[in-house]
Amino acid sequence: MKLSINEKSVDALRTFAETIPTVLGVLEEETERLVQLYYNLADNLGPHGDSFEEMLLHIKQSKQISAEAIEELSYMLRATADRMESFIRHGASYGATNQPAKDIKVQYISGVKKRLHSSGTNPVAKSLFLEFEANVRIVDYDFKGTPFYNSLSNGIKLNAMSDLHNPEGNFSTYWHEVGHFLDDVAGNGHAWLSSDPVFRECLRRDVDAYISKTMIEKHCEMIEAYDIISEELSGDWNSAVSDIFGSLTNCCVQGDWGHHPSYWKSDPSKIEKEAFANMFEASIGDENKLKAMQHFFPTAYSRFEYIIRSR
Repeated sequence: MKLSINEKSVDALRTFAETIPTVLGVLEEETERLVQLYYNLADNLGPHGDSFEEMLLHIKQSKQISAEAIEELSYMLRATADRMESFIRHGASYGATNQPAKDIKVQYISGVKKRLHSSGTNPVAKSLFLEFEANVRIVDYDFKGTPFYNSLSNGIKLNAMSDLHNPEGNFSTYWHEVGHFLDDVAGNGHAWLSSDPVFRECLRRDVDAYISKTMIEKHCEMIEAYDIISEELSGDWNSAVSDIFGSLTNCCVQGDWGHHPSYWKSDPSKIEKEAFANMFEASIGDENKLKAMQHFFPTAYSRFEYIIRSR
């Protein structure tokens, strides 16, 4: 498509940007269809099952990366259309000296604070953040790899643009990584807050209890209960709960989101650390996520709050 700086081109860019959510929807549907196809055939794959499951995981990760890129494209198309319209109406000088370029960091931090102060925030988690807020360091807002918190430098790397349109909830990456940061720096200097044997045991008991409850209510064996709960945990908004279940069941109970079994095996302490970060993120500005955590992990979430209060 050849573009010129005129109103027709502005309209074309905006129309294109508006169709992108449809593309994302199709991408999501087709990925889900592939996942369902795999589970329908899983029992017949024999020794190749693990290979197919690993391939499916790579496909899901690629889907997520593609979705983030497409979301960013939509944003850039709208931004380009706005600049073209400004040029048409005000000339080349508009925006060059009087209107600074849109700073994504300003928009991002504003959204982060809005989520913090919303009614769905758990005051216990909020108090922990406010105590260490001045020490939070985002060292890269345009990181292209997997977001992470570096315990050596106490810095966080993430992609602000992607997190603005996060399918798990806007700014979920920020609050998850900040959860890791707080888990680390609010510890006693020798161990992270989540390094609590009772917390780990509560996580284990809650998962086992929910599996047992499902077996009783659905009159089924354990393997079937795994499938039922995994289906219950499907969807972007259940990503944090799904991740915790996966960590404690060798990924046998897991929705659409979660780490690979090798991730948990590489360092057993990751179970508590990821659970702490997942619970912290769910505690900030999202009432539905908070209720889900309390529903699936009643004793572990209570212990999470206790750990914060007694630090």
